[in-house]
Amino acid sequence: MDMIKTALLAFAMILIQDALLAQQNAYISGPSEEQIDSLQHRFLTETSDQLRMGLARELAFYYTEINPDTARYFADTQLQLARNLGERLWEGDALWLSSYIILIMGQYSEAFTLSSQALSLLSDPSTERQVWEPGRLSLAGTPEA
Repeated sequence: MDMIKTALLAFAMILIQDALLAQQNAYISGPSEEQIDSLQHRFLTETSDQLRMGLARELAFYYTEINPDTARYFADTQLQLARNLGERLWEGDALWLSSYIILIMGQYSEAFTLSSQALSLLSDPSTERQVWEPGRLSLAGTPEA
């Protein structure tokens, strides 16, 4: 009987631990508060526009709910860099992110316009052929570097 109680207690503890870990969203992972200073410094000192574009996206996501004005700056930077580099998928992503940020700020008409532009760009067959290559964001050719 004691063995059954011990097994049930262990099972309950595992369920509680899993429930607590499930609160972290596995699909949306962004920088931690500790990493944000390093990302900002890297954004300011980085010379590669492709890397700056990726850093701007990470920073925009981080600030979206915390400080929408700052998030807008980084999303606009991502958009400008994407257009300069001819990266249509990144451009669509930046438009979509900008529309969400603008929506949070209460500018519904502009948010609708931006999301419509993003949808139009991302549904274009020529954009679909452009491969999202995360390896291009690294000097080593891998997204982990």
